[in-house]
Amino acid sequence: MRKIGEVLSEILKDLRCRRLGDEVRIRENWREIVGDIVYKNTQVVGIRNKVLRVKVSSSVWAMELSFIKDRIMENINRLCGENIVEDICFKEV
Repeated sequence: MRKIGEVLSEILKDLRCRRLGDEVRIRENWREIVGDIVYKNTQVVGIRNKVLRVKVSSSVWAMELSFIKDRIMENINRLCGENIVEDICFKEV
């Protein structure tokens, strides 16, 4: 019989790997998720607590993207097969 600490450690390790895999998948498919023009003006920073952080080239882009972030989240969650992003934070570089 295994100790509960060992089992929990394995579960947490698996969850971290899955989250990291989702982040890599988003980075690799970012152009398809947002399109060429947005892709050229943005960079995925990472995911934390289901919030995707994205660098943008200007405050104007941050504002424009805030209007379509629901569509971007839908595309991401469809790609990953589950609801991994609940919000997006756009920050000017």
